[in-house]
Amino acid sequence: MEFEKKTQSRAFHFFDKLFRTFICNILCVASMAIPVALYIFLLIDLGTAGASGEITPNDMNTLMLLFWIATGSFVLTFPFLILPSLVATTDVLKDGLSGINVMRAWLYAFKTYYVKSMKIGLVYSILFGIVLFSLYFYSEAQFMEFSSLFGEDLAKILEKVQTFIFQAGFVVVCLFGLILLLLVGHVPMLIITLPKMRVMDMLKTNVFMAINYFLNTIVLFAMILVSVIGFAFFPIWIIFGISLPILIGIRFSRINYKELEKVDFDKINDQVEKDLEEEELYE
Repeated sequence: MEFEKKTQSRAFHFFDKLFRTFICNILCVASMAIPVALYIFLLIDLGTAGASGEITPNDMNTLMLLFWIATGSFVLTFPFLILPSLVATTDVLKDGLSGINVMRAWLYAFKTYYVKSMKIGLVYSILFGIVLFSLYFYSEAQFMEFSSLFGEDLAKILEKVQTFIFQAGFVVVCLFGLILLLLVGHVPMLIITLPKMRVMDMLKTNVFMAINYFLNTIVLFAMILVSVIGFAFFPIWIIFGISLPILIGIRFSRINYKELEKVDFDKINDQVEKDLEEEELYE
């Protein structure tokens, strides 16, 4: 009887939730082992270069190369490991069940939502890959010299046009990347709320949720930034740096996604198919 009272106390629920958050975070970090290791090497090299008092061009080239490799590995592993682990963490933390085997529940959610997470993740991975390649292109590309091909006045005009195109392209790519980050924050909650929805329909719903609940989108985006910035404080980040922002995002998203759960998408899809069949018959 006394044990039951203890398990139903606020203190027990608090520490139980803290434990689940910690275990989920460790599992998420494990799924990101490759990019995390590369980013750690990047931070070590950055600290070593900074300690010498001056960062040479060779140091900068090495740091940039490590950054592109680490970010590329993140994009490549995103659909196969990272997104499924984020979805599993969201599912376990969203349910908030006490006394469960956290690791078993996490692995079950990972397996349950893996295929849908992988399909959605592949779409975002390709889009993020395009952004990453474009940023690399605009940051590393060499400007063409026109002075040897044209007159001085025309060469100056062409160089200004070239500079404007590169600057405009860089800004457009950055904006596109920002839009993707705003959208991807909704993906884990969407997958566990509507697991049977087709990929294209889910992507459309993703855009709808991001626009219709823009304040929630900003909060989820802020949680992504917290996770990214928190990496600089690695000892804390490895404990709560991923799962805690996810838990906060769930708190802000719960009401919106409860409304989404009430929508009978199967019924809507059936009605749309019937309408299309009727139109074909009339034609």
